[in-house]
Amino acid sequence: MNNNNNNESTSWTPRWTNQIRLNHNKHDYIMLTDAFYEDTENLDNGEANPYWVGQFQSVKLANGRFKSWRAGDKDSTLSIRLDEGDTRISYPKNRFFFNTVHFDVYHKDPVKDAKGNIRVFKGGPNKGQPIVSWQVVEGIRDRKALAKSPDEDTAFFRKTYIEVGPAHYENLLTILDKAKELCHCGGHLDVVNYNCSSCGHELLDMDNSDLSVADLNRFGESKHRCNNCSNRDFPVPVVECDTCEDPTPHRFDQVVAKLKKVGTGPQTVIQVDDVISVAAFALDNKQPLVEIDEDGNPVIENGEFIFSEDLETVMNVQWDFDAGNPTPSNGEVSSFLGLQPGDAGYEAEQVGYSSTKKTNVSRRRFR
Repeated sequence: MNNNNNNESTSWTPRWTNQIRLNHNKHDYIMLTDAFYEDTENLDNGEANPYWVGQFQSVKLANGRFKSWRAGDKDSTLSIRLDEGDTRISYPKNRFFFNTVHFDVYHKDPVKDAKGNIRVFKGGPNKGQPIVSWQVVEGIRDRKALAKSPDEDTAFFRKTYIEVGPAHYENLLTILDKAKELCHCGGHLDVVNYNCSSCGHELLDMDNSDLSVADLNRFGESKHRCNNCSNRDFPVPVVECDTCEDPTPHRFDQVVAKLKKVGTGPQTVIQVDDVISVAAFALDNKQPLVEIDEDGNPVIENGEFIFSEDLETVMNVQWDFDAGNPTPSNGEVSSFLGLQPGDAGYEAEQVGYSSTKKTNVSRRRFR
């Protein structure tokens, strides 16, 4: 069984085939994995985050053709045409990209076109050979057979990514909320207050607070100034467990989320139906994600679960979303829009731009 056919580089350039596209017909089980991206363009919060943020513009033609391109700088054709009032082009909007592991039954099979014909390489050393890729096995019978007797072209998880807009970003925050309610012992946690990270002073007067449970959970997602020492930082949550005396909440990268899209059109949301500790989740072949001791309990060292070697490998790799989402050349945009010499923004030369256009966006924090 081969769970990962990539090399051991710590950074991979993503392709569209690596993206998880949630749908309405089935649940997907994914784990958000930790990563490090600096918001150097100050598109989001100007800080280092476990997600990458970029700005994108959609272009829709009258005949229905559609493109989504990374926004360029003020001299790009996209920006110039937008300033000219070209209604085919949208304003830049933030998109958030998360590293994920997708748990499912995968098999490496030939790629077929829309008519069911096997696609082959048209040139190079593999000319004439079938193009193969990792594909989710849909048939229940085949899934059960591979789970019972996997071959070398079977995998039960793959390194993937999920791309969301601001609204669906907010949906994903539910994963954080539910993860914080899970104790490493398996019990349920409740946040009872927040302390200053510097002096330990309580930041909330719970006896005289009108905060809702949701407000209480969100309080830790932004920085606050301590009235005792004036330190401004993210507050430290104080939690209680209903089972143990050493409450330890799960991080977002220590749970598996059961996700599904619901609703239609603009009302479509990502629904988080369940959040499961990595200690309680098993692959389709019944193998655990983490090391288990002789008593059947997860091995935890310094607050960390010990993942299987193959899973840890893909968890530690992060996608290079910047390289995977280059801005289009002005010539490409001009051709798609049907611009002619003399039109504002027209350019025939295939020149790309690397910087992104900034707009005013709300700041957020995924911790």
